[in-house]
Amino acid sequence: MGRLYTFPEQTISTTGIATEAKQDATIAAIGTTNTKLDTLIAKDYATSAKQDTIITAIGTTNTSIGTTNTKLDTLIAKDFATSAKQDTTNTKLDTIITNTALAAANTALTVVDQIDTTPLLDVSLSNIPASSSNSLQLVASLASAVKRVQTVEDIGEFFGLYSGPVATPTLLCVLPLGGGEVDITIPINTLVSIRHMKNTAITSGYLAINFLG
Repeated sequence: MGRLYTFPEQTISTTGIATEAKQDATIAAIGTTNTKLDTLIAKDYATSAKQDTIITAIGTTNTSIGTTNTKLDTLIAKDFATSAKQDTTNTKLDTIITNTALAAANTALTVVDQIDTTPLLDVSLSNIPASSSNSLQLVASLASAVKRVQTVEDIGEFFGLYSGPVATPTLLCVLPLGGGEVDITIPINTLVSIRHMKNTAITSGYLAINFLG
């Protein structure tokens, strides 16, 4: 029979060893932490549904960008002229400039001379000769240089305005049918005459000429 040994009684410390109650507290704390993590994940990371919402929003943004681009194209088309429009604009500007210059010239011009005998020529008394005849003198010597000739008549024929001797006149211009204006330069002291552009004499009607300078 073996020996029986006895050991002195010892007290085992429970300090630092988790009790069941503390384990429950730890588990509860972990659960709370997991809940907070889930909330954080839900806030910071989009779910599938939120991703769909974001995708829809991006699509709407792209549509808005497309609309904006269209409006920008329209704005550009309005604000920046094409080459063809520039040409048209230039042409219109040239016309405006020309008309403005003519208007200024018209304003500056005054009557410097008229027909010697009377401002209104009675053709029944002073026939306008045929083209093969000597021309009819209108002004013996212009009082000033002329830049434009203005005619008013009720004859309705083509007349030539001439300078120099009536036997050998030099054609200056053909006057407008029924009256009008012709820009022309005629020096001071020039003898001015007229005759029909056709080879028939004109024997009736009236003619008035203003020499402008």
